Amino acid sequence: MVGTGIKSTVLSQDADVNVIEITAHGCEIANMKITGTVTNPTKDGIVIKSCRNLIKEVEVEKTYNGIQLYGDNTPIYCYWNTLVKCYIHHCINDGVHMNDASPGYCNNLLALDCDVNHNGNHGFHITRYCRIIGGQSSYNSGKGFNVTDAHNIIHSFAEGNDGGNGIQGRELELIGGNPYLYLTDPRYTDRYFQLAFSGYYKRADFNVDGTTVMQLFDTGRLKAPAILNIPTSAPASPQEGDMYFDSATNTLYIYNGSAWVSVTLT
Repeated sequence: MVGTGIKSTVLSQDADVNVIEITAHGCEIANMKITGTVTNPTKDGIVIKSCRNLIKEVEVEKTYNGIQLYGDNTPIYCYWNTLVKCYIHHCINDGVHMNDASPGYCNNLLALDCDVNHNGNHGFHITRYCRIIGGQSSYNSGKGFNVTDAHNIIHSFAEGNDGGNGIQGRELELIGGNPYLYLTDPRYTDRYFQLAFSGYYKRADFNVDGTTVMQLFDTGRLKAPAILNIPTSAPASPQEGDMYFDSATNTLYIYNGSAWVSVTLT
């Protein structure tokens, strides 16, 4: 299939086999729909075991994984593959699945404007050096983006993932001039940013220009800088645990949930 383009085709997974398996480099699959008709399939819509392939405007539904990228140390190399405007939905496992047993042989995926929705596990299950730009990964039973390795950039949309997390993984990288992380959901007033601890270190480091300015540990302990700035006036809508320092009376106040309580300083 070197250099081959498959156009405007509908394929059915009538038997439990991979519908398309790409083992040569530089192939193109475009304008195609793959639909699974097997009950509880264990095989995938498209399996890629090579490099520099383009999958463009392809729809995959009801297979095990929609698209699997597979590399291992036999070696099978699976690098620099690109998905463009693909629609992958209602698959048994992941919409897009990368083999994470050998991430050194399976990495560098570029996905542009892909919609990966309503899959039985994760939308994207990716390894390292991946770029997910545009599109969305929504309403999957697992994570929208399950990241198993580092150096990934996700600039996409994750919503309504029943597993409870839009993005889970080792690294989220923000790029550009004055980058910032802004988390909000305008439909609700009770949504918040959740930081879940896992792995060996079980702490979050907040780093500015190479200097750690604050650390948050899984025990709830917060290690802050030597200088802690406390407001000098009461917040308009205080919550339990808020504090301020009244410089006129040299008094520290803490809000207990219903009233401000003064703290004796010694």
